[in-house]
Amino acid sequence: MLADESVEGSVKAMVGDSFVDIDSMSATEIVEKALSKERGLKSKLEEEIRVLSARQDSLKKKLYARFGSSISLDDPTDK
Repeated sequence: MLADESVEGSVKAMVGDSFVDIDSMSATEIVEKALSKERGLKSKLEEEIRVLSARQDSLKKKLYARFGSSISLDDPTDK
């Protein structure tokens, strides 16, 4: 979205490859919907990370129990 300073209250919103003039209330609504969608996606991905990390920890415990200190499963880049 772009604000057009020459016309008060005019905002240009990108629709496909074109920009169209919309009022600031509509622009705010569009931004709020997009923000809500992105927040939902973020929380979904954070939950997926949490589940995968828990699974990784469980697998590490099993492997360390089986192979002991003869293996190293820690990522050297994690500091």
